[in-house]
Amino acid sequence: MAEISGVDKKEVEHVLNVERDVIIDTLQGGEDIFNRGFGSFQIKARAARVARNPKTDEKIYVPEKKASTMPSAEEMTTPPSSLVAAGL
Repeated sequence: MAEISGVDKKEVEHVLNVERDVIIDTLQGGEDIFNRGFGSFQIKARAARVARNPKTDEKIYVPEKKASTMPSAEEMTTPPSSLVAAGL
């Protein structure tokens, strides 16, 4: 990214670290983040369930928990036409 943007590598690293921290703080505050053209960051509740240890066949109770998700925007999942034309 530093080479492409012409910005110092340390500055790029700092900006990405700040972005990560803002995303974490926002999600911990209970808010979702929507970044058009990139994707969204959300916290989803995972329901409690009974799982099975495949080694011992023992049933295990897994409590409800919250997990972060990041569905990508369509632009991120569709390859650019230049890559498709090149067969990549």
